[in-house]
Amino acid sequence: MNITWHGNYTTRITSRGITLVLDPHSADTGLSPLKSPADIIALTNPADAKMSFTGNQSNDLIIIDAPGEYSLKNTTLSARGWHDQVGHEHNIQRWHIENMTILHVGAINAKLAESELAELEQTNIDILLLPIGGGDSLNTKQALDLLAAAEPRLVIPIHYQLPKNKDHLDSVDQFAKEMGIDPKHRQPRLAIIPAKLPKEGLETVILTP
Repeated sequence: MNITWHGNYTTRITSRGITLVLDPHSADTGLSPLKSPADIIALTNPADAKMSFTGNQSNDLIIIDAPGEYSLKNTTLSARGWHDQVGHEHNIQRWHIENMTILHVGAINAKLAESELAELEQTNIDILLLPIGGGDSLNTKQALDLLAAAEPRLVIPIHYQLPKNKDHLDSVDQFAKEMGIDPKHRQPRLAIIPAKLPKEGLETVILTP
């Protein structure tokens, strides 16, 4: 499985010939939209057009934009719904791909309820895609609290400031400092199999778009 990050929440996962794209952003963010074709696009906040751009895709594209249980193209998804202050429905996505569990929380901007935290603590999460830049989602402190509850084996920070980004987010530097790593140590993609996941402790991987 290969994971790449393309700015904001947009994450691309390829596995066994299948391409999954999470929350593809539009040009309204100031960043260039992802041009890569996808087999599946999954949206955690379909009411926000800036993180739900599905243009230039094939007619047989599968779009997931609602909570539920899904099994498709060698992947499974459990998407739990929640509503923001204005009533828009979001979802938190737990993917199971190649015997690894990936958690993508999307644009979550409120502390999880005790029941939700308890559910996270009871779930074995291998990889956490964690927004850290603030704005319409978690800032670094809130992200660290969620990280402590989720206890993944590997964390990838997303949704932080990049050149041309109009949202003026926090940089990745403070998060990297808290995790004890050099923010300049980045890689273009993560190639991962279960055997390469850390056996103990937590690994942090910073991806560059």
